Amino acid sequence: SDTVEYYMPPKKGKNNVLQILRKILTIQPKLNATTNIAVALQYLNNIQKRRTITFLVSDFNSSPFEKIMASVANKHKLHCLHVYDPAERVLPNIGLVEAIDLESNQAFWIDSNNEKFRKDYTYKFDDYYNKVSASVKKHQAKWVSINTAEDYSKKLHSFFKQG
Repeated sequence: SDTVEYYMPPKKGKNNVLQILRKILTIQPKLNATTNIAVALQYLNNIQKRRTITFLVSDFNSSPFEKIMASVANKHKLHCLHVYDPAERVLPNIGLVEAIDLESNQAFWIDSNNEKFRKDYTYKFDDYYNKVSASVKKHQAKWVSINTAEDYSKKLHSFFKQG
């Protein structure tokens, strides 16, 4: 969302990890809120004075956040986990479809029969993904992209094994 909805101070131990996971799975984010990663990163920089291991889990569809991300990555060990649904990348050919932007709640129509539109859709996703990924890596933060339709355990295991 565009505000910090919940903050859990860092602690050591397995119980804390379980508490974090429980909160992630049960929190009800505000509806119709736009995503603003910069707000969350600025909040982290303001409240957390000591170096932490920070996990940013997002689809990264946000207003610009590179400047504050550079500051956070410099101060903390930042791990970015990009989570996306395959339909966000490749639009299926299913005809005329009414879609709703979950962040703005605005309805719009998509002609998925239009091959050029589908190719542009995929190109825009890939282009944005490549820019965000390059930006994260440029600031020495870790990056992994996780497709919700695939087995994420191997990818995460490999990601964490790298350090």
